[in-house]
Amino acid sequence: MKIKVVAAIALIVLLLSFVGIAIADTFTLDTTEYLIWDDMPANTNPNLKYFSFYSCDYREGSLQEVLDLNCTNVIFIYKEGYAMRQSLQACKQRNMKAMIDWDNGIEGRSIYCPDLIEEYYDTILGFKIDEPWWNNYSLEDYHFWTRTLRENYPDKEVYSCLALGEFADIPQALRELMAQGNHPSSKAPEGYYQYCTILGFDFYCAWESFANLYLQYFEQLKALCTPEQKIWLVPKGFYADKGYNRLIENREAPIGDELINVLIGHYKLALEEPKVEGMVIFAYRDGSFSDWGIAVENFVNEDSPHYREDVKKYYQQIGRVIIRNADYQIVRTDITA
Repeated sequence: MKIKVVAAIALIVLLLSFVGIAIADTFTLDTTEYLIWDDMPANTNPNLKYFSFYSCDYREGSLQEVLDLNCTNVIFIYKEGYAMRQSLQACKQRNMKAMIDWDNGIEGRSIYCPDLIEEYYDTILGFKIDEPWWNNYSLEDYHFWTRTLRENYPDKEVYSCLALGEFADIPQALRELMAQGNHPSSKAPEGYYQYCTILGFDFYCAWESFANLYLQYFEQLKALCTPEQKIWLVPKGFYADKGYNRLIENREAPIGDELINVLIGHYKLALEEPKVEGMVIFAYRDGSFSDWGIAVENFVNEDSPHYREDVKKYYQQIGRVIIRNADYQIVRTDITA
């Protein structure tokens, strides 16, 4: 009898591997498992319930790494066309939501197949468009795209992350300096974001030096929002060793300290503002060429020379406290199984 039972179990495991179903288990969301911030304030904002990282699935293995942090409940999906099926399936298996990067769709490559969206409809939280005015999406085109998304998928979010120059009252000389190349040197027209349901902005500063300035821009974003629109904060998740961000990096502190400072600062801000519904870290993926630099993946992977257990635990502790508000039950899954 015992031999038959063992054989049956082996057969089930073999069948699961053939059909591509991952082995998973659920567990209680213990917010003290990664305790490192001893006096962390409780999440008193009932609307604050999403925590994620940008560029989660940019390479083979990166999505599994993010899932294994066990502190996220939304995955930002970047893969194109039917290649995104694996990421959507991983979200579904993990009881998570997916936010689909829509920029490539805007550029006319028609990569987001409607049948794939319908197949994973309940898993998809919404669609994200990055820095639209900054990327020269005209008012007419942007309204067409965002209005169409709202009409076709009325219960899904449309989230735009704004470049600072799109909305903030900054000196015109600075705006023109930031707008070198093909970027506009003006603010977006009034009503530009009217079909969005979520807004955010990126300003990747050293927190202690620039927090007051950041909060001024945050107030401007709030003023830009309609009463119905929500806000997602975008904390910096990299150490700037290249690109223009080097100019506002804290180069005195050990590499990685600023990730903690910025994360704590944004969490405290989120507790004070009911419009804040989520936080998405930019970025899990390293910067390349003239981009941002050393990103989250280096600080949370033990094989990296920049690995810091404290940085990793801050993401895990804060992320878990946030997603607990969504009544989210983590499902551990090996998507490679």
